[in-house]
Amino acid sequence: MSRAASSVTVIGLGPMGQAMVERLRASGLVVTVWNRSQEKAIAMERFGAARAHTATQALDAGEVIVVGLTDYAAMYDVLEPAVDHLPGKTIVNLSSGSPEETRAAGSWVRARGGRFLAGGVMADREGVGGADAYIFYSGEREVFDACAEALRPLGRPEYLGGDEGIAQLTAGAGHVVETAGAVGVGTHLARAVHAHWLEALTESERTGVPISTFQLLRGDAA
Repeated sequence: MSRAASSVTVIGLGPMGQAMVERLRASGLVVTVWNRSQEKAIAMERFGAARAHTATQALDAGEVIVVGLTDYAAMYDVLEPAVDHLPGKTIVNLSSGSPEETRAAGSWVRARGGRFLAGGVMADREGVGGADAYIFYSGEREVFDACAEALRPLGRPEYLGGDEGIAQLTAGAGHVVETAGAVGVGTHLARAVHAHWLEALTESERTGVPISTFQLLRGDAA
């Protein structure tokens, strides 16, 4: 996959997925959509998106498959029946999950002939594609490079490295800064909290010792 991708399929049309379809179509990309509830898919036709009737059709239609489902279990439920159509496709998973779940999903996709990139979105529905939006990605560099321009309409793509588990972990830490700012915490303090949070989570991941939010807030992980 050396050339830039020009067609994208979006699987999962919750509020964020719908916003992504709108931004991708506005950029001129060919976009196909699929959702368990076909009413949401039909609604995306007004932006010029094509509607796939099955997950298999959705995979066949796009070079890059953006998955925005509730969790990894939902991803497996959708992709498993269409697994013969995964070879050569790039799955960009933006669903929530732990680093372990993310790495396992990457292995699962690769074992079936696909490519995998994990993403953590730093924007809400209204902010997707805006000047302040960015998305952390992790996975193989070649895969990121081939997808980056197609994904850019969703937010500035930030590559974090080959460890697939780090993108969503970093995005979660980044939301700490946003939340702190929203409740009036100063920028410098918020960024200090962010640095502490990310350091603690990274160390927890490295050692395999889980740490809770309450421990982080109490400073037990310092």
